[in-house]
Amino acid sequence: MKRTIKATLAITLALVMVVIMAAACGGGGPGGTGSLAPPPAVHVPVPAPVIVDPGVAEGEPELVQTRTEKLILTWAHSSPAMHYGNIGIIEPLVQAFYEATEGMVEIIVHPGRSLTSPATSADDLAIGAIDLVWMSPAWTPGLFPFGAYGELPNHFRTGLEGTQVWWDLLETNEHFAAEYSQFKIFNYYVLPASELWMVDRPVQTPEDMPGLIVRVPGSVPERIVNAAGGATFVVGMSEAYDNLDRGVVNSTVADPGAITTYNLWEVVNYGTVGLPLTAATHLMAISWDAWDKLNEFEQAAFDRLTGNGRGLAEASAIYFDDEAAHSLNEIRATGSVQLYEMTEADLVLWDIAFEPVVREYIDSLTARGLPAQEVHDALMAARNARR
Repeated sequence: MKRTIKATLAITLALVMVVIMAAACGGGGPGGTGSLAPPPAVHVPVPAPVIVDPGVAEGEPELVQTRTEKLILTWAHSSPAMHYGNIGIIEPLVQAFYEATEGMVEIIVHPGRSLTSPATSADDLAIGAIDLVWMSPAWTPGLFPFGAYGELPNHFRTGLEGTQVWWDLLETNEHFAAEYSQFKIFNYYVLPASELWMVDRPVQTPEDMPGLIVRVPGSVPERIVNAAGGATFVVGMSEAYDNLDRGVVNSTVADPGAITTYNLWEVVNYGTVGLPLTAATHLMAISWDAWDKLNEFEQAAFDRLTGNGRGLAEASAIYFDDEAAHSLNEIRATGSVQLYEMTEADLVLWDIAFEPVVREYIDSLTARGLPAQEVHDALMAARNARR
């Protein structure tokens, strides 16, 4: 009997107060002094924990725990311990699985690059250095060429839309699914669209891009920004604040939730709204070796708690879509960042700038002997069928 997946998202935590950073700057003429008041604090509700547990479906055989010695697994990722993904998705799942296995399987989480790094996450999982991982395919684009399709411009309206399309492909397209055969995916979601956030000046059309040095998370966003006329600096989100603050870059690609999560509202002054520049994808996976260590009772519990993958993915997408919406509303309310709302005329100009990026990326994969156009056509058909 097909399970019905339901995601329960309940607000359980209080508001988080972001610490205000005071900044000093020179003013007046040479030798003059002055001060710049810090931007108003942005208060964003902590998203509710993601909980997916439809219970045992009617007619399924009742399994019992047979393990007599505790099994300990390691879950490593590169994000900080206080990242919403860690506290809202990973920690609740780890606790729920511990309880579901009657305390016989303990997953120890190692955040913040303590056991793995962005560049080595996939390899660390494959060789058994870690048992579970939370990572972005963008960190190792050579391993997941079709996974980068989510990063192409103007493909998805929301993270949930992208996530549903992603699972449509995982379940129906053998070429797309083959990229992930080396491990078991139990969560794969698309984040809200990333836009542009600037230190010195607003951006409205591609004509405003020259002179910008934009922090980007990977090679596909790098292509997008370069095609629109900007320069790029590839570095992870955890390093965005420092690079903006020191003037290494004067702009960043980020979704609204990242602006508050990483306190970037303290160092950027301008932002775009409604420019679907790119979208990041994140996956959570368990190695087949670790999966095989679980008995039938534990595997069933894991699948139930993750909604067979799609359930947890869709709940995660809603989680981050809500976070982005809350963050954008608070940024608007406080006036901490001056926002420019894209018009339809603006978006036409951006689409013209974006078009070569999509074509060139598909062509680059075709040159490698991959069925790139076929997979992209399947993606667009799945997306359009949901609109």
